[in-house]
Amino acid sequence: MLGSSTLFKKLTLASVAGESNPSYTSPPTKPLKLNQKTISCLGGFDTLKESKKVTVVALAKNEAAYIPEWVHHHFYFGVDKIVIGINRTDDNTDEVVQCLNRKYGDRLEVINVDFIDKSIAGFQPRLQQIGYAYLVDREHKLGSKNEILVLDIDEFWFSIGAKMSISDYLEGLPSYDIVSFHWVFEFPNDKAFSLPFSGGQGYLDTSKEKYFVKTLFKPHIYDDVEIFAPHRPKTSKQYVRLDANGEVFEPYQKGFTTEHPDLNELKSFILHRIKRSEVEYLAAQNKPDFTFPDKVIRPRTNSYRNSFNENGDNIKTTQFSMPDEYFASLERVLRECELHEPLSRARKKIAVQAASLLDKDIAVIKDNLTDFLFKTNGTYMFLDLIKLISVYFNESDLKTRVRAFCLHNKMTHESLIAESKLRVDESPYVKAVDALFVTN
Repeated sequence: MLGSSTLFKKLTLASVAGESNPSYTSPPTKPLKLNQKTISCLGGFDTLKESKKVTVVALAKNEAAYIPEWVHHHFYFGVDKIVIGINRTDDNTDEVVQCLNRKYGDRLEVINVDFIDKSIAGFQPRLQQIGYAYLVDREHKLGSKNEILVLDIDEFWFSIGAKMSISDYLEGLPSYDIVSFHWVFEFPNDKAFSLPFSGGQGYLDTSKEKYFVKTLFKPHIYDDVEIFAPHRPKTSKQYVRLDANGEVFEPYQKGFTTEHPDLNELKSFILHRIKRSEVEYLAAQNKPDFTFPDKVIRPRTNSYRNSFNENGDNIKTTQFSMPDEYFASLERVLRECELHEPLSRARKKIAVQAASLLDKDIAVIKDNLTDFLFKTNGTYMFLDLIKLISVYFNESDLKTRVRAFCLHNKMTHESLIAESKLRVDESPYVKAVDALFVTN
């Protein structure tokens, strides 16, 4: 087995040692046009008054490090109930949710859905779709009158400026059956395990051909659902579908639209923390992918080298912020539920998982070289990969492939040498980069 860079392992393990230090930005000054009610922000919005009630449904696989901040966030914004389907988990999720249950009681329901894998031999490749459908169907059979919003653990519903609870927000919309919310992507944070919204800025790449949404729907449409997809339900009848501003919205079947939203106009988004930080991104690439069980690294869907690096003119940004009380409220929950120590263990597991991404047989790495190059691109581990495979540059077309990848992604000899010189022990990295670009 081949070890990853000692420096990188030190970086990843050190990143979990301290607490996040959020920086705040001012809320947008543009006034909201939706009706607003008097609400209390002390520890969150008032959920006891008579108003629209919302249940958030999610699936979670090895999300112990993130469930507390996600649960706190949605209860803070006035969600009435949260249902989480736990699956394929080997971290300390059970311990974390038990701690949270002591505070939230029946408002937080956690269900193991591993039984779905028993529907076929091996692993069920459509567990996500089946799991969400099962959890929503279960709420329907229990007679819930709440509106349903389906999210992942890296997705956070919020109103711009944190001015309204989700109930008050929905009360301000015209009559609807279904409401779809656009994603806005959070810029990755330099610090691992930073708090949600601590960066204060999100983006959207308008060069894309499609923009995904997540959808809230009223319970009366359930019997007409033909296909329950995570991004939006497909129904047999026509219903009133709105966007986050209360305007008529018709996404395509798979839950996306070809019209990019105006980030300065929409009053609510789903913050998508798709990458979080280098450490957390790399750890995610080193997880088993049950959809592609033969893959040693997750297939190429996105790299850490974000689209905002490559499509600068097409990147639209937006500012968002949370009041100090939001972060203070989260800290109170962590203390009250005695979660700091369990969270520390969950984070260390992620850091080790990130650092071991290249701890694989060299033959495996060479056979999957394009995937490894793509997934480590833009991270510290890209140079580790170059150094690791440099001793094999005389084999076949390996060197040509790596150099072509670098040049395609605007990585030159000079830029990689400059990055190499930032390492504590720069010599082996400089030697590897020279071997890649210098012709003997």
